[in-house]
Amino acid sequence: MAFTTFVQRILEDEPTKEVEELLDFSLSVGLPVFLEDLDVEEVSYEEIVKVAQKACIPEESIYVFFLIYLEPLIIVS
Repeated sequence: MAFTTFVQRILEDEPTKEVEELLDFSLSVGLPVFLEDLDVEEVSYEEIVKVAQKACIPEESIYVFFLIYLEPLIIVS
């Protein structure tokens, strides 16, 4: 849940300080904060775009009502 909480808070444009506090807490108790922590070692740009597009479809249970710009999408590893 920690990883998805980060995604949600970033989508909601939460202040950086609050996201950093969550990051510090999550790291201190060993919660997953990176895809690698979830045993996802390789993910392509195309795969990330597919997930983002799917999350924007109102019929999906993970639907989020955010305007997501896919270009440029920056992947940090």
